[in-house]
Parts: sequence; structure tokens; C-alpha cells
Amino acid sequence: MFLYEHLPKTHEWPAVERKTRSKMGYDYIKFSNGVELRAVAEGADQLRQYTASVVYCTEMAFWDFAQATWNSLRPTIEGGGRIFIDSSANPGFFCQLVTGQLNEDEPEEEQEAHDVIEGVHEYRRNGVYVARIHYTADPSKRSEEWKTNEKKGTTTEGWEREYEINWTVSAEPKYYPEFDYNRHVALEELHPIEGRPLLLSFDYGLTPATIIAQTTAKGQLLILSELQSWDCGMLAHGRAVQAELQTFYSGYEYTAVGDPAGNQRAQSDEKTANEILRDRYGIIVEPGELTQTGRSEAVRYYLTTLTPDGKPLLQLDPRCQMLIEAFTGGYHRKVVAGRTLDEPEKNEYSHLMDCLAYLCAKLYRDNTSMSDKWKQMTRGRMHRAGCM
Repeated sequence: MFLYEHLPKTHEWPAVERKTRSKMGYDYIKFSNGVELRAVAEGADQLRQYTASVVYCTEMAFWDFAQATWNSLRPTIEGGGRIFIDSSANPGFFCQLVTGQLNEDEPEEEQEAHDVIEGVHEYRRNGVYVARIHYTADPSKRSEEWKTNEKKGTTTEGWEREYEINWTVSAEPKYYPEFDYNRHVALEELHPIEGRPLLLSFDYGLTPATIIAQTTAKGQLLILSELQSWDCGMLAHGRAVQAELQTFYSGYEYTAVGDPAGNQRAQSDEKTANEILRDRYGIIVEPGELTQTGRSEAVRYYLTTLTPDGKPLLQLDPRCQMLIEAFTGGYHRKVVAGRTLDEPEKNEYSHLMDCLAYLCAKLYRDNTSMSDKWKQMTRGRMHRAGCM
């Protein structure tokens, strides 16, 4: 209504025939030419009851169910409608939509990229036309003086997210604030070390995920690859994992750990996810740590501990974009009624982060068990030596 009331008076606009208002503002407006504007809450199923010709989604990067909503909106395009989305930067599905790949059939690079004016970059990706608008598109905002004045009173993360379109900075409270991009992300691509076994970690469900990793002789955990599947079962995901291993890690031995729920039987064929991996692909999966506390503390141990030569104990390949986005804010604490909880928000990053947590917990448990065993053996020898 604000926009309508401020339209130029030089043109004859359709009259407002009906409008309804709620506490949040106007939620329905009908014009004399038959056009209706209707406010709809975010969510995957909110629009299924309507047949919209135009859908406008605002600040989609901050939606809890952005991916599910996008999938439900696709029929709108097929029927000849349009979808408009705007948002400032934030890790999540919207970031993947405009900067990454939604499926393996999409090209990795931008399509038809061009710059119309300074500060505006336009291209196509994932079947979407994207316009990236930086504040420098406004000539009055290109001076260092303007930038210095505007940065006063803002946090570094807030400026990077809202002004510099930095997708790695989240507005949500990070679940692992111990993560440091400059320390925990390798400067170049990581390669497997010959002669050392691989470590696989699995998360199940209809969004199965897998991490392929390796440890060095000094105990550093190298995350070599991430595999995230959408809307498929373990049978299809297992094929992707098998292809990845045969293509890039042929000849390497491996051990695997996974979600403890992998031993629960499916209602369709009464086979567990672990049984599918074992019988179809020869992958034997050890159940991982059950508690969230045990898993998260293991990840924090690897984030905050150094190797004997002073290197971070956890190192990510720079190609593991979803894990990096998760660490930089995509995987964050749940906020309910303004209160930040200790548990993480379940979202599209949860599956890969659970994989990492199972892996870290297994390694931490194994290392602790070996350390305790060594201490007991050494203590006994020292005691006997003392008696002599």
C-alpha cells in the first residue's frame, strides 16, 4: 500500500477494491483490474493452495525451509509464472542457488556472465537469472570517505555480510565458533597420502551424506571430499560413493563409521542402511557416537588442538564448500523465542556436519583408548622397575 500510494499521479492506476489488514500489515489487496496481492508465510506448503502467476520471496537466505519452498515453487514456473527472489548474503540454500550447483547436471561456472555497470554483475546459474548488486552501483557510495563513515558502529561480520556480499558470514550464532577459515581450510587442494587408509563417515535418511578423510602420521585429520545427496535413498547414494572411491581413491583401504540409526530397518524391504552398504558395496560401517555432546566435543577438540609441529589438527580441502559454509554460520545454534539453545538447528548442513562429528568422535575415542592403555602399560613397567 505504501508503494501504491506513492505511485506517480501522472498515470491512471487501477483502484483498490478491497484490502485487509493484520498486525503485520496488509495481507490482501484486490485491484479493479482483477489483480490480487496476497501475503503468504514462508514454508514449503504455504503456496500449494494458490495458483500464483508471480511469486516474490524476500530475504530467502534467512528462511528455515528455503530449499523445500523452492522445490514446491518450481511448478509455478512450468505453468508460465515468474519467481522473484531478493536477499542479502547468508550461508544456506539461497547461497547454493546463486553461487553453486543444485545438481550434477548444472555447469560449475557462471553462464552468460556480464557487467552492465560498476557494482552490478549479472549471470545465469541453476536455471536462474541472477543480478548481484553491490553498494558501489551507486556512484555516491564509491568513495573511501563514504565507506569509512558507514562502517562506524557496525561489526566486521555485519559489514561483510550486508555490504560486501560475503556468503561465508552468517547472522546466526555459529555452532562451532572455534573454526578459523585461515587456519582450518587448506591453501590448496588436498591429496590422499599413499599407503595410509581412508576414513569414511555416513549419515542416512533421504538426504544421505558421506565424508572421505584421512589422518597423517602426526594425527592431523584431512577432510578430502564431501558427498551430499538429495531426495534419494542409501542405494543410490552408495553408488555415488562407490564411483567416487573408484575414480579418485582406487587402491586405498578404508574403514567406515556412521549414524547409529543405520541399524534401524526400513519398512519397505526390512534392510538397514548398514546392510545395504555391506551387501551391495562391501562397505562395513561401525555405529558412531550416540550423544550430541560427545560428537560436538570431539569436533571442538580437533578444532582447538595442534599437531606436534604446530599445525591445526583439522584441515579441510577448499573444495568442501558445504562444510566450509556450515562452519562459517550455516550450521548454527537453534534460536527459539529469542533464546539461543545449546543444540544445533537441523538444516541442509546438518548431514555433512553429523558425518564429521561421527568421524571426530571415533578418532577421539580410539586415540583416548590407546593413550589410556599405554599409560597403564607404562605405569606397570615403572612400578616393577621401582621394586627392583
